[in-house]
Amino acid sequence: MWAMRSVSLMISMAVFLITGTVQAGRSNQRIEMKYLGCTPQGTVGLLYAGNEALSPGIEGFLMTRLIVNKAKLNLPIARFVIKTVTKKEIFVDVIRWGEGWRRDDIQYGEISGKDLRNFQAFQKLMYEGKRKYAASDFSGAHQDFLSALELQPSSRECMNWLSRTGGKTNQGNAIINRMGFPTGYERMLDNAQAVYRNPSGTWEVVLPESIGMVYVPSGSFIQGSDAHHEDEIPPKTIDLKDYWISKTEVTLRQYEEFARSTGRQMPDDEGYARDRYPVMSVTWFDAREFHRWLSRRTGLTFRLPTEAQWEKAARGDSDERPYPWGFQENGSGGIYYCNSREHKADGFEYLAPVDAFPIGASPYGVLQMAGNVAEWVRDWYDPAYYSQKHTMKDPQGPASGTQRVVRGGSYVGFDFATRVSKRNAMKPDEKNNYTGFRIVLEGSNERTIQ
Repeated sequence: MWAMRSVSLMISMAVFLITGTVQAGRSNQRIEMKYLGCTPQGTVGLLYAGNEALSPGIEGFLMTRLIVNKAKLNLPIARFVIKTVTKKEIFVDVIRWGEGWRRDDIQYGEISGKDLRNFQAFQKLMYEGKRKYAASDFSGAHQDFLSALELQPSSRECMNWLSRTGGKTNQGNAIINRMGFPTGYERMLDNAQAVYRNPSGTWEVVLPESIGMVYVPSGSFIQGSDAHHEDEIPPKTIDLKDYWISKTEVTLRQYEEFARSTGRQMPDDEGYARDRYPVMSVTWFDAREFHRWLSRRTGLTFRLPTEAQWEKAARGDSDERPYPWGFQENGSGGIYYCNSREHKADGFEYLAPVDAFPIGASPYGVLQMAGNVAEWVRDWYDPAYYSQKHTMKDPQGPASGTQRVVRGGSYVGFDFATRVSKRNAMKPDEKNNYTGFRIVLEGSNERTIQ
């Protein structure tokens, strides 16, 4: 599907920009949009004349044009989804880049007439489903949303409405399970505000307090590195059970609800918007009490991630990439995948929102696993732990210690600290304004964190 960038023939670049034109009279007409540029957060801007009614959610391709021995080639280099639309401009988020391509290669965007008609049919079904839901015709609404999901399988909105109407018709959990929802986590659906698959194809569930959880399947991955610090050596194949990890770092607003409910002191927000920015200035003990409170509130068992769980969620299971997004260094080619102290051109002088840098997401779609705030994990820290003989299946770290592991680098650190294998540590009662946390949910409720 994806075109390789290396071509053995003589290639010269040529630009043929068609702004807002529609090739009429064809069953698969194409709408082309001139390339404008990219924001530091990775959003691509396209100039658009408005000949067709485009809406957020429609997918298409970012394209380049080549001349190969006088033959003109139009090559797709990335898949996008429309984020916002104005009268003259469209802003899109990249879902997936083709191998070897980058922002500088974009010349225009393209949406096929087939994809447009597909989305228009999807919108009509969604409208009808909502109308029937408002009229208490839950069964009819459910069928419309089910048909809409077949047209747009990754639609968060549609999955949300489907789970609502399924519950009204006593079919919701069963239908979601038939779609391949992970077994052993059915209780999550009782708390879910939304259930869907993200652009990476991974399951996501939105729980109370808008806590998004991303599914990480069971299996092995490579933990550690043989090219950096001694405490990362040697790399080992680790086997983990499946689990869920929060898509973003815990926000100030989510922590505020915990603090209000428990009478705990709220950390200084330093003027950041609480809905979008991560909590910081919390100790390891604060993070532990948060997940214990959330466990009591939902009836589910949350914990801090183990060091192995954190690294797998950041790295994935298919390669030994040094960064969540792949092998490219942050800032290379003018592309910023996370915020660190080395790159103020990334758009953020200090802290960034928890949903910034979608281009830097991990293979599972987890955000901000590099930079922003460093993150507490469950394990005690031992610099020699990797070199010692211990279980390769669901390791829990050393039995004791004086410091807890901190992962992910931060906005005050350099780029080398954003590598997925980089290990840091702090005393569990320490806190600072560049360390926060995220949480995991596991299938087993037997083990209690000490």
